[in-house]
Amino acid sequence: MTLQASKLLISLIIDNSATMKGEKFNRLKAALDNFTQAVAGSEFGNLIEYSIIGFEALRPKVYKGFMDDCTMLTRFSAGGIPLLPKTFNLALSNLETRVDELRNAGMELFKPWLVVLTDGKSFGDFKSIIEKLNTLKSSGQLTYFPFLLSDMDIDDSLNDLFKFMRPMPIINYKYEELFKWIFNTAKARIHTPLNQGFSLNPQSFDGWVKR
Repeated sequence: MTLQASKLLISLIIDNSATMKGEKFNRLKAALDNFTQAVAGSEFGNLIEYSIIGFEALRPKVYKGFMDDCTMLTRFSAGGIPLLPKTFNLALSNLETRVDELRNAGMELFKPWLVVLTDGKSFGDFKSIIEKLNTLKSSGQLTYFPFLLSDMDIDDSLNDLFKFMRPMPIINYKYEELFKWIFNTAKARIHTPLNQGFSLNPQSFDGWVKR
């Protein structure tokens, strides 16, 4: 199949805070590594650009920019402070910049994705973030996928954000299934013509997302 020359941008916010330390983060990092290898080895990898943003001390950190290789992911470890509002601001700003660059170069784009993987706790005020997400989502400029990295109850610090869209809780740390879903859904989007509607298969969440 000949694929159209349209790009899909995926901004991944990944929780690497202290609560993720140990086997939990090891499983997440292994799944992320498999995802990066799958994209790099696919026939449509040149049509997907993705960034990875996590936490470092008191600020968010870009571990992979849209045009970067995966070198910095060797330093991706758990222990940061979950300042999600600042991380959202950085992710959305970088996404907007890359969208503008590609459009100015004459490239057609699928609606970009913001994929958020949180362990259920944060610090900071989400008011301006929620306003921006509402604007982007309602105007058709963004697809938003939030996931909870466990099936436990969320902390009150995320109540406002989750009123906007409640995350899908992942069962038993099935992070491999999560990243396979991201890869396969991106593949399906890439293979769907730009002017055609695209919808998710509800059965694709079976076995790894708590209903």
